[in-house]
Amino acid sequence: MCPFARAPGPDPGADDGAVTLSEWVAVLVLPLTLSVTGSAIGKLTPIDLMSKTFTLAFSQSGGHQAPESFEDDSATHALSMSVGAGGAESAGLSAAAKLTNEEKLEVKAEV
Repeated sequence: MCPFARAPGPDPGADDGAVTLSEWVAVLVLPLTLSVTGSAIGKLTPIDLMSKTFTLAFSQSGGHQAPESFEDDSATHALSMSVGAGGAESAGLSAAAKLTNEEKLEVKAEV
């Protein structure tokens, strides 16, 4: 079932009757259970520099976390997701968050 449905009629703000994003509405089917398990490796920047703002970024490729492990570490950090009673599948997180502090701080890289 498609999680999105088109609202009837053209966009009231469009003169040419074009379909726009404002015509799409989400349709939720409840109850729906979404389960995400595992761990992900993110990149925090800047490092070795005093700053009030930092960016925490996660990346994925083809539904798998990138990277999935640290150098010289045999442990794998991966995510899996299941919807409802379905089986778990590999999942990837792609996101960036801006973190802001009241005062500057420095995150040191381990050597």
